[in-house]
This record gives sequence, C-alpha cells and structure tokens, in this order.
Amino acid sequence: AEVDWRKLIALEDPACLAAALEVWKRLLTGFDWDGVNVAELYFEPDIEPANFTPFHPSALRRFRGDPVKDCDRFLDFRTDLVVELNDAFLRNLNGLPNAAELDFQLTVIDDRLDPDLGRLVGSDIARLAGVAQKNGASLQVEDPFTVWTDGPLRYDRLAGEVGALMPPGQAFIDVNVVDRDGGR
Repeated sequence: AEVDWRKLIALEDPACLAAALEVWKRLLTGFDWDGVNVAELYFEPDIEPANFTPFHPSALRRFRGDPVKDCDRFLDFRTDLVVELNDAFLRNLNGLPNAAELDFQLTVIDDRLDPDLGRLVGSDIARLAGVAQKNGASLQVEDPFTVWTDGPLRYDRLAGEVGALMPPGQAFIDVNVVDRDGGR
C-alpha cells in the first residue's frame, strides 16, 4: 500500500521496527534537537481496501485470522498495534543518551468527535494518553477531517475531552483551519 504521502513500513515486524528505531537514534543524537513529536502513527481507514493495512505477513501472523472475515477483531488488533507502536517509539526515545534534554509529544487522531473514524484508524485517545503519560510526553490531539465542517466550536467539545485525559499543561489540540464557505 502507498497512501498519499506516506511510505508504509511494516513496523509490527521486529526487524523493521529495529531498523526504523536505529534510523531515529542516529537522527536524534546526531543533531541538536529540542524535542520530538511522534506524530500520527496510526492506520488508514478502509476507504480503499488496498490501504486497509497492516497486511504484511508479520502482522497477519500476529493477527491469526482473515481481516476480511473477522473485521471487528482486526480493528481491535489495529488499535492495540497503534498503542503498542506509539509506546515502543516513546520508550526508545527515553533510552537515547540525550533524552533528558528532549521534550516528547505524541500527536494522535481524535476518536471522540468521530468514534467511527477513530476506530477505523486505530486511535483510542484514552489509551494513547496513558502511553504519553507513562513515557513523559505531552498529548496533542488532531480532530478528524470528518468533523471539519462542524466549525471551530468543535474545539470546545474536544478540549474538554482531551484536557480530562492528561495533567494540566500536557494536553493540546491540533487546530485545522479549513475553508468552509468556498473561499469567501
């Protein structure tokens, strides 16, 4: 699958994950960064069947089933995998020699304003907030594109949901500015 700008990697495969983490380590220790945002590590919705990943052999072995025949369990598997992978990346970041000098942020897609899309991409912000807290990261939540037509008042609803998940000053909303009236 090649989805938009994303070049997919089978991060559920231990060898692929190790290779990706090694690249991150070299990048993050080779330059003077002030922080790292682990952003949007989730799956695509099943709008295009070919993009309904992960279907790398390593993922399918772990899933132990047919994603088409057992779609609900596959969606649960994807959500568990999103939580697992975000945790793995943040834990790895905390193991870097310069970790004490870095701020960590976890950016995720909201599943409260559009629970259906949240489930389809594997996002559970309550569980991901736990991952962020456990790993010393702040949480930034992006509202899904499906609610962009709701106008800016959607952020009032989202802020209440997100703010309750994290300690004060550790929860943020990723604001999307969209043209709602044809450019007028």
